[in-house]
Parts: sequence; structure tokens; C-alpha cells
Amino acid sequence: MSTATPTSTATLNPTDPAVTPAEAPVAEPAPSVGRGPIPETDVAPDSATPDVAGAGSEVVCGGAVNEVRLVGRLSALSEPHVLPSGDSVVTLRLVVARGVRRPRQPSVDTIDVACWTPDTQRDAAAVGVDGRAEVVGSLRRRFFRGPGGPQSRYEVEARSVRSLADDQSSDPGGR
Repeated sequence: MSTATPTSTATLNPTDPAVTPAEAPVAEPAPSVGRGPIPETDVAPDSATPDVAGAGSEVVCGGAVNEVRLVGRLSALSEPHVLPSGDSVVTLRLVVARGVRRPRQPSVDTIDVACWTPDTQRDAAAVGVDGRAEVVGSLRRRFFRGPGGPQSRYEVEARSVRSLADDQSSDPGGR
């Protein structure tokens, strides 16, 4: 019986009776130089266990989690924008209060949020401008070509948008 080396890149066939889990090759982490490689996360298929992963939830790889929860005031809401691919996106801006404030520091942050699914787009429209909302999603870095060349911007990709109009708690990001 042979033993796989840690640097083996062989692809395993789970139905192959000749390979047992003890023999499975182990991927060795790449050396970290400078910024180094970033752990990958994959979007779970809709068939993933709904009570664990849920449709569109992030699958945690190597202990990394990319989940954002924001509560604030919706300050701007775009009309649906249809891209050349046929996908529709609605963007919104959420004003979120900063927890601890230092002198001469802003008291709020304005966060861009992208709503790609019909559900999040409908829920964002239901909140409306100046409405209080909770947004749950993932932080994304978007690359695009601008007038000055390639650019990037961070935004939250919304997985859910919920109105907090009936919530009586303090008003983060409010006026």
C-alpha cells in the first residue's frame, strides 16, 4: 500500500476502491509572502443543507467567514439596472452609526449595498428611502474600468434585507 505525499496534486475519485481516506493527498498551504494567497470560499448550491448552509450562504473554508450584518438608515435606492448579461441589480446606500467615536471623527459610515436577487430588490424597495433596515450579506471587492483606468470598490452583496420600521430599539445610523 502506497502513501500519498503532502504535495500530491492527484485528483481523487471517491468511487475508486483503491484509495482510502487515509491515503487521500493533503494539500499543503502555500507559503505566505507579502499579501499572500487568500483562502477561497465557494457559494453553496441551493441543494446544500438548508438549515446549515442555506441557499446562497457562504461555505466556510479553513475557518474563514465572510458575513456582514448592518443596521441603519437607507439613504439612497437606485432603480433596477439591467446589465449586458441580462442580470438586474439594485444598489442602495445604508448609513450606519459608528459605535465609539473619537474627536473630529465621523459619527456614521455610508455603505454601498448591491441587491442581486429579486427577493432582496423587492425587500429593499419595501423599506424605502429613509427607512430603517437590517442587511445581511458578504463583503465583496468589485473591479471595473473607469475613466482613469482599472478601479475597485468594496460593497456588501445583500443576502437579505429586512425592514426595521416596527423595531423600537435605538436608531443606529438614524437622524
